[in-house]
Amino acid sequence: TVTTTDFLYVYTAVNNSGQILLFGHPNPWSSFTTIQINGTNYIFKADSTVYDMENRKATSTMTVSGVKVVQTLQIVKNDSTGLEDTVHISYATINLTSTSKRVGVRIMMDTMLGNNDGAPFRIPSRGEVTKELELVGSQVPAYWQAFDNLSDPSVFAIGTIYKEIRAESQIRYNLLPGVAFTQQHGTIQ
Repeated sequence: TVTTTDFLYVYTAVNNSGQILLFGHPNPWSSFTTIQINGTNYIFKADSTVYDMENRKATSTMTVSGVKVVQTLQIVKNDSTGLEDTVHISYATINLTSTSKRVGVRIMMDTMLGNNDGAPFRIPSRGEVTKELELVGSQVPAYWQAFDNLSDPSVFAIGTIYKEIRAESQIRYNLLPGVAFTQQHGTIQ
């Protein structure tokens, strides 16, 4: 799981005092990735994982419904701090069949910063987000911030969404219980 100190690595956060960034540590059952293939959802469960300690990288693969899904988690240098304190998460899909497929990836990160399971967000041009918000396509920000406390934060995390995927992306900020139990996006009321 992701904490501010874990093994040899320091993950993106303000301090290294072991503050939790995802709910459920050390077994984050409510954070997972859903792969959608032609409208059917599958929770990503690796068939195999290869660890590359020299490059601080774990590459996991899963094959389902004729699609090979490759998940890469790597500790990388943070452009802001210059430190290797960031986890880069990426997915690639490879169609192993001769039939075209429509594939989508949803990453569910159930943030919990420090002791705050309802950690609020800040989003560029939107400000503080303390209730459910959905952004699509050009509305998807370049980054988001989550805090244990907006007025006097001691733990925070930053998520960066690369420009190449923002135009086709949808992001939902939820502060509501029960979201982790869904494998797909629903409609915001």
